[in-house]
Amino acid sequence: MKSKSLGFVVFFAFILLFTGAAWGAANVIVVAKNGGDFTNPVAAVNSIIDASRSNPYLVTVSPGVYRLGATPLYMKSHVSLVGSGQKATYIIGKVDSAALIPDGGPGVINGADASEIRHLTVINHNSGTAHAIHNLNASPLISHVTAIASGGGGSGAFKAGVWNDSGSSSTLEHVTARALGNGGASPCIGLFTRASATQVHGGRLIANGCTINNGVSVSEGGQVMINDTSIIASDSPSGIDNGIAVTSQFGMEAKAEIRNSIIRGSVIAANVDSSGAPAVIRIAASTVEGSVSAGTLAEIKCVGAFDTDFNALDTDCLAVP
Repeated sequence: MKSKSLGFVVFFAFILLFTGAAWGAANVIVVAKNGGDFTNPVAAVNSIIDASRSNPYLVTVSPGVYRLGATPLYMKSHVSLVGSGQKATYIIGKVDSAALIPDGGPGVINGADASEIRHLTVINHNSGTAHAIHNLNASPLISHVTAIASGGGGSGAFKAGVWNDSGSSSTLEHVTARALGNGGASPCIGLFTRASATQVHGGRLIANGCTINNGVSVSEGGQVMINDTSIIASDSPSGIDNGIAVTSQFGMEAKAEIRNSIIRGSVIAANVDSSGAPAVIRIAASTVEGSVSAGTLAEIKCVGAFDTDFNALDTDCLAVP
């Protein structure tokens, strides 16, 4: 009797697996160098015209390097773009991220509401402004992704791993967002958030090699909540390495909350006009490895924070006498 019951369970599970796979196959698109539906991820996503909450799509990208040139990839709602791993799937572009004024963008990959980007590396290597992932009034989930912006350029050539702007509400899970300069580009920003809300859970936010490096930059109504993350700014030829920079202006508060993280670089907050909007940084149970500066209408508060030698910091994030 027991063996018959077990046999029925196995048979029923097989039927569910088979019918489920058959039902979903039409909404799975494969990008591959050979043998897939498309060889270009842009063409794969653009082919989707009927995605919805009840009819989602999965675009899988097989191992390989996919070069987009100057053509950005625009995500669509209810579409998931999933690579084969950060060390296996590379989407590389040379996109001018200053083409859209005043909000910037596009990036190599551009998010959409109710979309997901997972398990891949995206690189924007451009001599001018370069964003790897750009979210303009879009709220995607970005998970287990490496986003790198690199290339030369002079003052004003922004490099950003992830750029969130104008009403975005994105979530980053175990994301490495990195901006790299060659000494001339200014600034480099790991994560930029303006007039948007960003949540970060795990990963690294890195800026290095630019004249000005900001691991995290928050401005003009932006809010970030960061947990279990390394925030690093380094190697500025001018010595301006800000782990976190929060600036308020135009009457809009800017705020950053960091918990259980490591901050390497200065922590600065300031209101940069006379609008009266505060700039706020709150740090809990984290390591602060750099100077702390609170300017006009700014608040920087630490609770349970410490320096590199595990010396406790006071509520102003300064060494305890």
